[in-house]
Amino acid sequence: HNWSLESLWIGGNNFGFQGAKALAQALTINKTLESVDLGNSQIGHEGVSCLAQMLSQNSQLKSLYLHECCLNDHDVEELCYGLEQNNSLDVLGLNSNLIGNIGAKRIAKL
Repeated sequence: HNWSLESLWIGGNNFGFQGAKALAQALTINKTLESVDLGNSQIGHEGVSCLAQMLSQNSQLKSLYLHECCLNDHDVEELCYGLEQNNSLDVLGLNSNLIGNIGAKRIAKL
């Protein structure tokens, strides 16, 4: 275990759902990582679900970047369920996705 790593930028990779799932499982028990960038990664809807579950349990992560991940309104809804139980995340980067009015309104309710 690396107990001092605070940031992990692994965007632009093609790890898909399985990679997102493995990362979400690791982040669930994370005690040091504060910033994760998964931008431009095709994590898929299942990957988003795994990240949402992680967000509901993680109390260390402060920044999560999911730009250019083809996220849509349904994905935002999933993320919001996790965010409603999270009190540590300060920054959520969702730029350059496919989020419409429904997703924007859902985020605004947080």
